[in-house]
Amino acid sequence: MKQERKPYEALPGQTETIYKEYLRRIIESVEQGAKDTIDVLKAAGEAFRKMEMLSIARKPVISVVGEIFMRDNPYCSGFVRDKLEDLGAETVMAPMREWIECSSMRYAEESGWRGELLN
Repeated sequence: MKQERKPYEALPGQTETIYKEYLRRIIESVEQGAKDTIDVLKAAGEAFRKMEMLSIARKPVISVVGEIFMRDNPYCSGFVRDKLEDLGAETVMAPMREWIECSSMRYAEESGWRGELLN
């Protein structure tokens, strides 16, 4: 929701403030046993939903893809997502699930090549 909202926030910095607050709450929840994690996530969604948004046309959407560590680590990617957003683009990150699916498929293929189908 951070990436969806930031390009359209009416109050600059509001998205980052909400994100940091709920990241802090998630960390606290996990440290205390994660019993209220779902409630914290729902509250974060509600906070993002209630943000005041600009009513403007949709901005260009740029998908950030590539090697998983590089795309998900802002220091390794040169903060490319932040730079694109600062230029006015909406960004979408390839999901972590994509890497898991690709790795699993590759492992299955290699097992077949080695004749180790049960592995």
